[in-house]
Amino acid sequence: MSENKSKNTKNEDSIVPDSIPTEGSIDIRVRYQETDSMGVVHHGNYFTWFEMGRTELLRQVAGISYRDLAQSETLLAVVKAECSYKSPARYDDVLTLKTRLGKVTRVIIEHHYELYRGYELLAVGRTVLAAVDRSGRLTSIPLWFRGKKIADMAIAKASHRESHATGEETAQPAVRRVNTVRIPHLAPGTRDVDRWLNVPALTDFHLYWNQGEEEPKTSLQMCYDDENFYFKYEVQDADVVLVPNYTGQEDVLREDRAELFFDTGDDMSNYYALEIDPLGRTLDYQATFYRKFNRNWNWPDLNVQGRLVPGGYMIEGSLSLATLRDLDILKSDNSMRIGCFRTAFRHSGDGNILDRWMSWIHPGTAVADFHVPSALGRAVLS
Repeated sequence: MSENKSKNTKNEDSIVPDSIPTEGSIDIRVRYQETDSMGVVHHGNYFTWFEMGRTELLRQVAGISYRDLAQSETLLAVVKAECSYKSPARYDDVLTLKTRLGKVTRVIIEHHYELYRGYELLAVGRTVLAAVDRSGRLTSIPLWFRGKKIADMAIAKASHRESHATGEETAQPAVRRVNTVRIPHLAPGTRDVDRWLNVPALTDFHLYWNQGEEEPKTSLQMCYDDENFYFKYEVQDADVVLVPNYTGQEDVLREDRAELFFDTGDDMSNYYALEIDPLGRTLDYQATFYRKFNRNWNWPDLNVQGRLVPGGYMIEGSLSLATLRDLDILKSDNSMRIGCFRTAFRHSGDGNILDRWMSWIHPGTAVADFHVPSALGRAVLS
């Protein structure tokens, strides 16, 4: 079949660059049950075919299936579907459906469809899908769902824009990296109330994916003694987001929080995470790459407290060195791979929650993602 050149409807809000092909096609043989009393395909069946087309395109472009989606916390709801019928399809026709990815933003995915019988265009359509959580509220499309290929496209598009803005060719977006933090040892006999007096603070947290916004201050102190690793977050936040009726650790995902990730290697093939809300309520889990979570795992000796303070909140906790070694996090040279993050949600004027993500290290992704190896740095117990 000759290539049909349709108008490109992508705009500058899309995370998918125009230069990357994001089309797919499937063949369809019309079944008898899909026709009506006039012997032509019933108009409602076209939308079933559209769903088949975008499902296969998702598999081709993002490398995942709708089965993966069904097991996640993010669902896609059809909020708009339209079809313009040019000529009828009939029983036993062999058709080709071409599906093209349109605009992809933080919350919506748009698809365009063209249905052919040979060279004859039978119908054109369009759907818009919105990301919602299981309660039906709008949410962001996570990077794992957009898939690695689309993430790479987003980075390519960011690079393309930067090169046009500067007049230079740019291989990848500018990335600010801080690789190593040194964690001091407490003097023997240090009292709990004096623990943080001489411990330097890590304050290099940035809204890498929310350029132009004022960055709330975030401070992380870490230290250790002969038995425990200690951490303390002090967070500036004039709009603390908490779930009003907390029911369990999954609710932490809908709240402001501070996070620590610990990788046992360099590729996140096995890592452990703490996500802690302002009141000290914790979602802890073990995971493997990419975003395969074991939420049944709990840190065996976690001690954590959180409280609201004027202008923000404070979180303080500890983990035993023995457990860090047993989990193969703390290595023989007293180093470990660690990620330090903050989720800084904000209420919008229309009652929704706006996503804002802060990280110690920019992982080089065009959209926020803490679950990639490049998001972690190295901590040395000195």
